[in-house]
Amino acid sequence: AALQLTKRPGRKPSGAASGGFCKSLWELSIQSPQIFVLDPDHIVTKEIYWPNSTFKAAGKSATLYVPKVDLDADSDYDGGIDEEDDSLEESVGGLAVIGAESLAPLNLSFGPEGLTSGTLTLSAAACGGKIAVWPENNTNGTPFTLPKIWTVGTDTIPPTVYLQGVETSAVPRDVALELRLASGGVTCCDTVRVTVVRMALVPDYDRDGIIDGADRLRAATNEVFRFWINDDNDNGAFAEHEENVPDTDQPDQFECNCLDHIVNGRSDLLDFMIVWLNLGGTLSLLPPEDGYQSGMNARFTAVTWYGNESQHWITGAGYRSPNYYTNVCHAFETAQGLSAAVASLPGEVKVIAAHSLGNMAVSSAIQDHGLQVTKYFMLNAAVAAECYDASLFNTSGASNPMVHDDWRDYHSKTWSACWHALFDADARATLTWTNRFHAVLPVAYNYYSSGDQVFELNADGTPWPAEGILADVGRYSWQKQELFKGRTASSDLITSSYASDCAGWGFLGYKADLTWWRTYCQDAANALTSDQ
Repeated sequence: AALQLTKRPGRKPSGAASGGFCKSLWELSIQSPQIFVLDPDHIVTKEIYWPNSTFKAAGKSATLYVPKVDLDADSDYDGGIDEEDDSLEESVGGLAVIGAESLAPLNLSFGPEGLTSGTLTLSAAACGGKIAVWPENNTNGTPFTLPKIWTVGTDTIPPTVYLQGVETSAVPRDVALELRLASGGVTCCDTVRVTVVRMALVPDYDRDGIIDGADRLRAATNEVFRFWINDDNDNGAFAEHEENVPDTDQPDQFECNCLDHIVNGRSDLLDFMIVWLNLGGTLSLLPPEDGYQSGMNARFTAVTWYGNESQHWITGAGYRSPNYYTNVCHAFETAQGLSAAVASLPGEVKVIAAHSLGNMAVSSAIQDHGLQVTKYFMLNAAVAAECYDASLFNTSGASNPMVHDDWRDYHSKTWSACWHALFDADARATLTWTNRFHAVLPVAYNYYSSGDQVFELNADGTPWPAEGILADVGRYSWQKQELFKGRTASSDLITSSYASDCAGWGFLGYKADLTWWRTYCQDAANALTSDQ
C-alpha cells in the first residue's frame, strides 16, 4: 500500500483565544484502497485547532492496518505447506485427487489480528464443480457449499479445509479457488490454482483376469485383497489342476517353481496380484517432462556401469554375478570416468547415491579422482567397513565371523589382511583396505538393511558353500566371499570350485618345494616376529 503524508499549512482559526497559536499538521492521503484507517479522534481526517498551549491531538491516535488474506496449497508437493509454496500456487498449483481417502489440505489465514467485522469468502472462481471442500480431513460429514461465507468476529473460521477431486481436470490448473476478505470498505483476495487427477490402485478381486468396474467399486470401498500363495508348478497356458487355491492336495505342490520370482506361464498369473494402473489421464495433465521429484527441482541422472561380469542364470535364483572380485576391478576402472561425468553436470549442489558394489565406484571416484559431492548416500554398500573407518577392522580371531574357522587360533599378524603392516618403508604398506576410502566420510550417509540375507552372518562359523541357500540363494554371500578367499586348494571340491585363488585363508594343498618355500605349523607361525 502507498501512503502519502502532506504537510498542511499552519493557521490560526478566527476567534481563537488571545495568545493562541497554530501548528503545522500532517495530512494522510491514502493512495491504495488496501488500508484500514481507524481514526476515532479524527487526527488525520479533520482540521485540529487548539488555543494557547493545549494541543488537542495530545494523547490521541489513529491506527493504520494493512489487511492480509492468504490461501495456500502444497504447490511444491513436498508434503507440507510453507512459504515456498506461495510463488507456485498459480503457476504450478495444488493437486486434488478423486477418491474418499485422498484429501489435500488448503490453509486459510487473514488479518489484521483482532479484526472483528467483515466477511471472509471461499469461492471457486473457475470449474468449482470439479472439487469438493470439506471442513475436516475426512468425508464423514457434509462438504461446504461454495461460495462459503464466514462472518468475521462471529463465526469460527477453520485454519485448514480439505479438497477432494470430483471430476478430472480437462487442462492443468483449470480449477481456481479464491479467498476474499471484505471489511470496512476494503477488499483483498488470494487465489490458488488446482489440478484434479484420478488415482486408484485396483486389484483383480474376483480373479477373472479382467479389472473392470466391479473391481474398481470394491477398491473404492477399501475391500481387503488377499494374495494366494504360489505353492504349485504352473508352466503352461492352463493350470495343472482345476483350481489354483493354495494348500490344496496337489501332486506337484512340493515341486513348486515360485522361487525363481517370475511368471512361468499364463496360469501362473492366478498366483500373482494383478493391478490396474491407468496413468493416461494423469500423464496428459502432468507430463513427466514438466515434472520433478516432490519438493525439489533437482535433475536426476542415472548411471550404468559394467558390474555384472560372470552373470549367469541360476535355477531358483535368477541372474546372479558370483565373481565379486572381477567386478571390484571394474568399479575402480569406472571411477575416473564417473568423476569426470558428474563434474560436467550443471549445478552447485550435487547429491549422489549408489547401491551394493556401485559404492566401490563412487568411493574411488571421491578418494582417488577428486569427485566433489554435497552428500553421498550408500545403500547396502558391498564394501568392507574398515575402508572408511580403520577402527572397525577386527583382529580378534575367536569372535570374528569374517575369519575362517581354520585360522581362529592363528595370530592376526599371520593373516594376509595384515601383511601390509610388515612393510612400513615401501609401497607394500598400502596394500590394505583399511582407511582406503577415508575421504568419503565427511559426505557419506550409510543405509543398510539389518535383515538383508546377503549381508547376514552365519552364527555357526564358516558356512559351507550351499549353507542357507534353501531360504535364499544369496544368503551369507558377503561372509562367503570373504571366507572362501584363497581356498582353491581345499580338499572340499565344492568349496574349491567356489573359492578364489588370491590371498585369503588358504593353505598349500600340495607338498611344497622346500628350496623355495618354507612351511610353518600354527605354533611356529604365531611365534614369528615381525622382522622374521
